[in-house]
Amino acid sequence: MIPVARMMLNGGTGVPGVVTLSSETVSDTQVAPTDSFCSIRFTSGGIVEKSSTDSPTWTQVDSGTDWVIPNGVASSLFEIRCASITTPSSDPFTTQPAAVGTWIDLGTTRTWTNTETGSNNVLFTEGTFQIRYNGGPVLSQGVYILDVSTDG
Repeated sequence: MIPVARMMLNGGTGVPGVVTLSSETVSDTQVAPTDSFCSIRFTSGGIVEKSSTDSPTWTQVDSGTDWVIPNGVASSLFEIRCASITTPSSDPFTTQPAAVGTWIDLGTTRTWTNTETGSNNVLFTEGTFQIRYNGGPVLSQGVYILDVSTDG
C-alpha cells in the first residue's frame, strides 16, 4: 500500500468524512480458451472493491482505506477520475465509465475493467485515480493496476 493523504471534510455541508485511496494490483491469468477478467470499483457506499472473475465476485480492497470513511457519507458530494494511465507500459482499460481525465460523480458505483481473450495475450493497465469534493481540489489519489493474461 502506498501512503496517501487523508483530509477531514466538511465542505460546508456539516458532513464529516475521511477520504483516502490506497493502491492495489488486481490480476487474473487463465488458460485459453477461457477469458481473463479483472476490475476495480468505487461504490456509492464508499468502498473500494476488486474482482478477478467474470461473475464478478467483489472483495473489499482495504477497509482502512475505503474511499470515504465512514462509508456512505454523502457519496454524491464527491467525484472520481482516472487522472492518467502510465505510458508507454500501459494499455487502455477495456471498459471505463468515462474518458481518462474526466471527473464523474460517486453517487453511482463506478467500475473499470480489463478483459483479455485468445491465447498468449496480456493486457496491463496502470491508472492513477483521484477523488475530490465536487469541483474542489484533489483530496486523495492512488494507483490501481489491472493485469490480465491468457496462456496458450
